[in-house]
Amino acid sequence: MGNKRISGKKISGVVNLGSDKEISILELAKMIHHLEKKSFNPAILPARPNDHARRQPDISHLKSILTNIYFTDLKTGLEKLLLYYKFIRSSAPNSNPTQI
Repeated sequence: MGNKRISGKKISGVVNLGSDKEISILELAKMIHHLEKKSFNPAILPARPNDHARRQPDISHLKSILTNIYFTDLKTGLEKLLLYYKFIRSSAPNSNPTQI
Protein backbone atom coordinates (compact mmCIF):
# COMPACT_ATOMS: atom_id res chain seq x y z
CA MET A 1 0.00 0.00 0.00
CA GLY A 2 2.72 2.46 0.98
CA ASN A 3 4.72 1.70 -2.16
CA LYS A 4 1.80 2.70 -4.35
CA ARG A 5 1.29 5.92 -2.40
CA ILE A 6 4.90 7.06 -2.81
CA SER A 7 5.46 6.01 -6.42
CA GLY A 8 5.92 9.08 -8.57
CA LYS A 9 6.99 11.25 -5.63
CA LYS A 10 10.50 12.67 -5.45
CA ILE A 11 12.06 11.21 -2.33
CA SER A 12 15.60 11.67 -1.17
CA GLY A 13 17.51 10.24 1.73
CA VAL A 14 16.89 7.24 3.90
CA VAL A 15 13.30 6.26 4.71
CA ASN A 16 13.15 4.00 7.76
CA LEU A 17 10.28 1.55 7.99
CA GLY A 18 9.00 -0.03 11.16
CA SER A 19 7.52 0.94 14.46
CA ASP A 20 8.82 3.95 16.33
CA LYS A 21 8.09 2.17 19.61
CA GLU A 22 11.32 1.17 21.35
CA ILE A 23 11.79 -2.51 22.16
CA SER A 24 14.85 -4.37 23.37
CA ILE A 25 16.19 -7.26 21.32
CA LEU A 26 15.60 -9.46 24.37
CA GLU A 27 11.92 -8.43 24.54
CA LEU A 28 11.54 -9.03 20.79
CA ALA A 29 13.04 -12.51 21.15
CA LYS A 30 10.72 -13.24 24.10
CA MET A 31 7.73 -12.15 22.03
CA ILE A 32 8.68 -14.42 19.11
CA HIS A 33 9.20 -17.42 21.40
CA HIS A 34 5.87 -16.75 23.12
CA LEU A 35 4.05 -16.59 19.77
CA GLU A 36 5.72 -19.85 18.73
CA LYS A 37 4.88 -21.44 22.11
CA LYS A 38 8.56 -22.22 22.63
CA SER A 39 10.48 -22.12 25.88
CA PHE A 40 12.81 -19.18 26.23
CA ASN A 41 16.16 -19.62 27.94
CA PRO A 42 18.52 -17.16 26.25
CA ALA A 43 22.25 -17.29 26.69
CA ILE A 44 23.22 -13.71 27.49
CA LEU A 45 26.64 -13.11 25.97
CA PRO A 46 28.85 -10.04 26.17
CA ALA A 47 27.95 -7.45 23.55
CA ARG A 48 30.04 -7.37 20.41
CA PRO A 49 31.14 -4.12 18.80
CA ASN A 50 28.19 -2.47 17.01
CA ASP A 51 25.59 -4.87 18.49
CA HIS A 52 22.10 -3.42 18.80
CA ALA A 53 20.68 -3.71 22.31
CA ARG A 54 17.36 -2.22 21.24
CA ARG A 55 15.64 -0.89 18.18
CA GLN A 56 13.67 2.27 17.55
CA PRO A 57 13.82 3.61 14.02
CA ASP A 58 13.23 7.28 13.38
CA ILE A 59 10.25 7.21 11.02
CA SER A 60 9.64 10.96 10.91
CA HIS A 61 10.73 11.07 7.23
CA LEU A 62 8.23 8.31 6.38
CA LYS A 63 5.45 10.17 8.20
CA SER A 64 6.29 13.36 6.29
CA ILE A 65 5.95 11.49 2.98
CA LEU A 66 2.87 9.45 3.83
CA THR A 67 0.15 11.17 5.80
CA ASN A 68 -2.64 9.24 7.48
CA ILE A 69 -0.60 6.05 7.34
CA TYR A 70 -1.78 2.95 9.18
CA PHE A 71 0.79 0.81 10.96
CA THR A 72 0.37 -2.84 11.88
CA ASP A 73 1.28 -3.38 15.53
CA LEU A 74 4.36 -5.49 16.24
CA LYS A 75 2.53 -8.52 17.62
CA THR A 76 0.18 -8.72 14.62
CA GLY A 77 3.07 -8.22 12.20
CA LEU A 78 5.09 -10.98 13.86
CA GLU A 79 2.10 -13.33 13.79
CA LYS A 80 1.68 -12.73 10.05
CA LEU A 81 5.42 -13.10 9.41
CA LEU A 82 5.61 -16.38 11.33
CA LEU A 83 2.60 -17.75 9.42
CA TYR A 84 4.28 -16.75 6.16
CA TYR A 85 7.52 -18.54 7.11
CA LYS A 86 5.58 -21.66 8.09
CA PHE A 87 3.80 -21.60 4.74
CA ILE A 88 7.06 -21.15 2.82
CA ARG A 89 8.78 -23.97 4.73
CA SER A 90 5.86 -26.33 4.25
CA SER A 91 5.53 -25.64 0.52
CA ALA A 92 9.22 -25.68 -0.43
CA PRO A 93 10.25 -28.82 -2.32
CA ASN A 94 12.85 -30.91 -0.52
CA SER A 95 12.78 -28.48 2.36
CA ASN A 96 14.56 -29.21 5.57
CA PRO A 97 12.83 -26.74 7.88
CA THR A 98 14.88 -25.15 10.59
CA GLN A 99 13.61 -24.34 14.04
CA ILE A 100 12.68 -20.77 14.82
